[in-house]
Amino acid sequence: MRVHIRGRMGVQLLQAFVGIGRLAEDEKPVLVVNSGGDVPGAKTSQLHWVTDPLCEVREDHEGMRKTPYWHGGAAATAFRGREMAMRWLPLLDHRENRPNDLVIVHMRGGDKPVATAETYRKFLEYVRFQHPDSKIAVMSDDVNLMDEVEPNRALQIAGEPDEDWFTILNAKHVYCATTAFVASTLLYNPNKKVTVMSRAWCDGGYGAIDDDYRFLEEAQMFCPNLEILS
Repeated sequence: MRVHIRGRMGVQLLQAFVGIGRLAEDEKPVLVVNSGGDVPGAKTSQLHWVTDPLCEVREDHEGMRKTPYWHGGAAATAFRGREMAMRWLPLLDHRENRPNDLVIVHMRGGDKPVATAETYRKFLEYVRFQHPDSKIAVMSDDVNLMDEVEPNRALQIAGEPDEDWFTILNAKHVYCATTAFVASTLLYNPNKKVTVMSRAWCDGGYGAIDDDYRFLEEAQMFCPNLEILS
């Protein structure tokens, strides 16, 4: 059974879990990564960056289809079917897949500016107040944003996407704005401590935050340590 996915790594994982979660136990998924059209996003499969797929993964450079993870019921489908999805998408044996003691503030930037640098600075101060004795690091794929929020390079994490993803998966606590990159780690560890920025702080101009909040709010039924600030 084909499962259509489209986007970058975190989005690909979320869509794959939703799609696989809809299959019957005896159905084997064929994951189709679509990259047609003029929409920004991955042009190839990025599932291989953090998983070792045990099912077929195809790439369709003309295809446009995707499996929405932002509709009501999608998060419930993903989490209820997560064991089946992990059977087909087990994690890689990765050097960064080991516990760390970090508190991470993940900042979504680039083409999806959820919050301004000023708001992220305020968010970082909030985290420091909550964790006065912890090592706190900032992470983003937007180096300029990190420099603006926390210019101390020793506190920055800016590795390759696979390294950053596993670092988040194993962190003690992750604070973030809405992002599929962080949300996708909850599929592999629903007990992770993740705290999401309040909607009121999302002042960066990116317009699709409601979709992500819908997924996260539903995911709270399955993730006891997922908090959305009010």
